[in-house]
Amino acid sequence: MRSFLIFLVDDDPLQLKVLETQFKDRTLYQIKTFTSGKECLDNLWQKPGIVVLDYYLNPAQPAYTGLKILKKIKATHPEIHVLMLSSQDRIEVAVNCMRHDAFDYIIKSEAAFMRIQKAITLLFNQQTLEDELVYYKTSSSLLEKMVEERIQVIDEQRQIIDQKHKEITDSINYAEHIQRSFLPSNKLLDDNLKEHFVFYQPKDVVSGDFYWASKMLNDQFMFLTADSTGHGVPGAIMSILNISCVEKAIEAEKLTEPSDILNHARLKIIETLKHDGSRDGGRDGMDCSLIAFDFANKSLTYAAANNPVWIVRDKVLIELLPNKMPVGKHDNDKVQFTQKTIGLQKNDVVYATTDGMPDQFGGPKGKKFMKKQLKKLLVSMAHLSMAKQKEKLSLIFNKWKANLEQVDDVTVVGIRI
Repeated sequence: MRSFLIFLVDDDPLQLKVLETQFKDRTLYQIKTFTSGKECLDNLWQKPGIVVLDYYLNPAQPAYTGLKILKKIKATHPEIHVLMLSSQDRIEVAVNCMRHDAFDYIIKSEAAFMRIQKAITLLFNQQTLEDELVYYKTSSSLLEKMVEERIQVIDEQRQIIDQKHKEITDSINYAEHIQRSFLPSNKLLDDNLKEHFVFYQPKDVVSGDFYWASKMLNDQFMFLTADSTGHGVPGAIMSILNISCVEKAIEAEKLTEPSDILNHARLKIIETLKHDGSRDGGRDGMDCSLIAFDFANKSLTYAAANNPVWIVRDKVLIELLPNKMPVGKHDNDKVQFTQKTIGLQKNDVVYATTDGMPDQFGGPKGKKFMKKQLKKLLVSMAHLSMAKQKEKLSLIFNKWKANLEQVDDVTVVGIRI
């Protein structure tokens, strides 16, 4: 074992040093460390047996993310085994790594080194098994029978893995149907909005972003655009909690003012999550904008948490600023949300958005799209039909993203007065 070489690759110097120390103190393997994927690739000529690779390397270098490095290693050195190390506990990320021939996917934690040791032991056992299979296949008929039995065990294990993967995929797809049922129907939006579009592109099958709408008893139309904590399955679960708390504020408490609704929803979210097992008692929630449209009097009243509302009027963008705090546990969660009423004019276009599109890396330099560029884009296309605006947003976003990973859920809503 002393001559067995292991590469450790992580752009976090502290994490890398801790892992290196653990290996040197507890094992006899040769260890070499690298702080970038490029350094790792440049040194593969040293023929490491195992590479322990951080999944989330610097996103500013899209060509050298953990997943990209995994693909390059397996393309040029398929005999090298790669253990993916990540702080992300999302099933989709793990499955994606395994699809690209990672030997294992390990969550960063206090037990990570123990998991790595077990994976290495399993790898050695698997290698031994593969060596035995080669020997058995070239032996007598008795040995061939033993090979068949071992192959059967492997096939059964593969079938179990395939079945588990199918169950996970089916569960996520079913969760998507459940989440969609909480979103407003096309009929509700068409019946209450003159012209509108919703550009909604989740990062994963299910989403932390959501939009919600309701016709109020005071004849106003309420529209919520929100970004829940997280994305994927955790974000989707959080979105359902957020919707439930908003609906309770309206239906049970009979609240109609946007600020009152957000204040009450925040209390319910904090109360629900305070026993989640974390030290802080659950700092999850949502960033959002809640707009009450009074079409009869040509005005809107809004309250917003971190996310602004924009109005484009005569090729000029008017920005309605949010309160700088989320709907959830926060240092300022005793501060009340405020609201403002704004007069509207015919052909004004009101936009609400989450941070998914501005935060997307891409373009010729791999940089963020940014809010400034999104504002310019909305002003330039506000005169177009809502359908054309949605089509253009989708085209520009996906062209900007190109082959890079989508970093977050994306929602942009436009409503013409």
